[in-house]
Amino acid sequence: MSRFDWWQIKLRRGAIRMALRRPMPESLTYGDSRNNNFQIRIGGDQNDGFRFIPKVIVDEGVEGWYFADNEKKTDACLPNRQLNKLQFKVIHHYKGLRIGTESPGLFIVQQFASHSFFAAWAGRFRQFFFNRRRLARQDRMAILRYIFDRTVQKADFKTSSIDLPAQIYGMRFFGRDDHDSHLEYYQIVLDSLLDSGDLRRDDHSYALSSKAVATLDAHETDVERHKDNIGMQRRIVVIYYSGTCRIGRRTGCGDDLGRASSRPTGVEPHPHQLTPAISLPFLAVESDLGLLQTESALPAYCNCCILRSMFTQDQAKQMIFDRWRALPIDDRRTDRQAAEFAMKIRDDYPFRCKGDRYQVVKGWLQNYLARSS
Repeated sequence: MSRFDWWQIKLRRGAIRMALRRPMPESLTYGDSRNNNFQIRIGGDQNDGFRFIPKVIVDEGVEGWYFADNEKKTDACLPNRQLNKLQFKVIHHYKGLRIGTESPGLFIVQQFASHSFFAAWAGRFRQFFFNRRRLARQDRMAILRYIFDRTVQKADFKTSSIDLPAQIYGMRFFGRDDHDSHLEYYQIVLDSLLDSGDLRRDDHSYALSSKAVATLDAHETDVERHKDNIGMQRRIVVIYYSGTCRIGRRTGCGDDLGRASSRPTGVEPHPHQLTPAISLPFLAVESDLGLLQTESALPAYCNCCILRSMFTQDQAKQMIFDRWRALPIDDRRTDRQAAEFAMKIRDDYPFRCKGDRYQVVKGWLQNYLARSS
């Protein structure tokens, strides 16, 4: 026997001796705040559980109960030379906690350092803050997505209204005062998924059905379409306001707005300063979802600035002459009729000019009459 094996046997015997001071009784209520017992497991694995439970330490080894293939317990003695060759685990049931340790040396250090006492207080603090936290309930699609992901990891995954909150929030969930209402909520959601065919009943639990894949795919498609619509609306707003600011800087709309805001209260503007509110043309934006159009209307002073930048004198003159020639012959014979028409139409086609726009338009029409006569 090597010196290392000898020390391993000594440590395991010391850990067993310390744990046997408070052995676990045959009937133990898990989660009881009065518990303070140790459970020792030697041998076995996760499939067949433990095989040997120590009861008494003797010079030759450890006496206790031996289990094999889920049979009844039998008295046996485990020799010292076998102690360091089998799995070793000590579980401390302390005031509702289960603190497991697989290292005999670490177990001895934890007992001298009162690890269980501080772990219990830390658990109380964590439970206190967890109870003060607002638990966000998962919606129907989020629960279906959670079950789908777990089923992909483990094909035989099953859950229930009791297991699902514990899997989502942890075991501290059951220490909350409102855990009953959450359990009822998740029971309703699971029943709803069962009725829609996304889940199927498996004994007293719920398992994923094949229809859930189509449901999740349709839901994700709707979410992506909604995100695309929101993104398109934001792009339209950015394009619209960037164009408005650019036009305002070019035409001095800010100066007009400043003059309008500085006008004394109760003083009416001059009739030539009044500009009718004219809606802007449609703003068309092409995207992956098609051609979207939006129509916007600005205040009167902004429309005036924008329209001024839209027409040159030649364009305005051509459109004014077209409307003049569209009148009956008897209504466009004299200079008086030309002056009245110029006063009426001077603001319909704004253009940049020096002087009064009315006089410019009247001069165009009178010259036209002179050439026609």
